[in-house]
Amino acid sequence: SFRNAVGFAPPTVSGWVAPPPALRFTASSSALTGPSSPSFNITLAGSGFGGPANSDLVTVTIGGQPCAKVAVRNNSVVDCTAPPNVGSGHTVALTAGSQAAAGTLPSFSYAPPEVHQISLAPGFNASVGAAFSTSGGQTVTVRGFNFGARVWAASKSSAATAQLVSAAVTIAGQPCSNVQIASDRSLNCTTPKWGGKAQSLRVSIGGQAITATDSADTRLQRRAAAA
Repeated sequence: SFRNAVGFAPPTVSGWVAPPPALRFTASSSALTGPSSPSFNITLAGSGFGGPANSDLVTVTIGGQPCAKVAVRNNSVVDCTAPPNVGSGHTVALTAGSQAAAGTLPSFSYAPPEVHQISLAPGFNASVGAAFSTSGGQTVTVRGFNFGARVWAASKSSAATAQLVSAAVTIAGQPCSNVQIASDRSLNCTTPKWGGKAQSLRVSIGGQAITATDSADTRLQRRAAAA
């Protein structure tokens, strides 16, 4: 008699798919923040990043804008330079090869503006005098941090991004005109008419606002009262 043998085809491998990268954050880094200037470095922890040789295959974006100088330290750590921007609640995303990081990631917020000094802009108010006037029409310089100059300039020059960055300065709730951001630390504007002895200057950049309450604001109020 004959015994028939049944054979199965041997397995073959035509390719493989690695598990997608994953990002995780410790409690201390769950609320990521950074200045609006383009030199803020961030470190992302997780898994599935590969190694240093894979740095060209890994991309990181914050609010849809690419981070620069992406460097994979090892399979679980990636460093990069955050793009210049302003505002809060930006989504962080990482892609390794063609695979995006899985899971819900915390958002990234740029630090809100700070106001440290308010003064009459040199060269603009020679005929007005040294004091702030409640009649308005004076060009003032506001100094501080995180004014988002680079992103603001880009939004003014490109119709596609014109709505991404807003900048506003108000005194006693009245808007200053001709707001011009000179740098991340300085802006100029023309004061409105305003009255009273205790008024505040407020700066809003990209939806984040600060009301000046330090000595600079007090100095502006005192001069205005004497004008």
